[in-house]
Amino acid sequence: MSASDANLPPVPPASILPDTEENKEKSGMKNLGGENRSCKEEELIDEAKLSKRREVNLRLQGRAHLGDAVKEWLDNAEEAKKKYGHISDWDVSEVTDFINLFKGARNFNEDLSRWNTGKVTDMGGMFDGASSFNQPLNSWDTSNVTNMRCMFTLASSFNQPLNSWDTSNVTDMSYMFVEASSFGQPLNDWNTENLIDMTYMFDGSLIRSKPTWYIDSHRPDRHEKYRDASLSDSDDSQDFLSAPNRESEGTGIQNPP
Repeated sequence: MSASDANLPPVPPASILPDTEENKEKSGMKNLGGENRSCKEEELIDEAKLSKRREVNLRLQGRAHLGDAVKEWLDNAEEAKKKYGHISDWDVSEVTDFINLFKGARNFNEDLSRWNTGKVTDMGGMFDGASSFNQPLNSWDTSNVTNMRCMFTLASSFNQPLNSWDTSNVTDMSYMFVEASSFGQPLNDWNTENLIDMTYMFDGSLIRSKPTWYIDSHRPDRHEKYRDASLSDSDDSQDFLSAPNRESEGTGIQNPP
């Protein structure tokens, strides 16, 4: 441990609201389209184990645990910059998961295109509810990622190209763009050979012409492989179009004014 690490304050507990009925209402993820399609924390992560992994990974770079650093940035970007440098330039090359990293960060919109994501395996819920975020990510190395569940759920401003991503190891894209109401980018070049779950993947997005791999997955002879086989390839987003606007409701992370 470096001298700078020894002077760091204790890592505070994660600032994610408990999964209560009241907080589901606040997060805007309860009863969407008549079903509970919430991205529950317990489905994505064991938070204690995650904190441990992040802390160890970032110490290899001489930094505090990534989740805490992000929280500090969201609370006071100027103070966090003095401590860690600008978030665009953080060395996250040893981090293996980004689960819920910017979940509910409604005001966050910084450039993360230079982040080294080559070792990341899990991006589940990363920008869930980050309703202002709209920065380029197409250069990210996603070749080791297996989980993109809920990655852009309720990220209502996001509309950046992602077609260059290597998705060959991803198995779960369920709810990935649910109510990402500005997103309409082509994704036809994605390799989905290992994809198992794409449940409600595009509900509420602007994508009307589904990628060929998505349409192919809904053929009758593929239903055993894909769990959302009951969705049609043309109108599966319609049940979300009449859902109330929940963009203004928070999910538990406080942001700078």
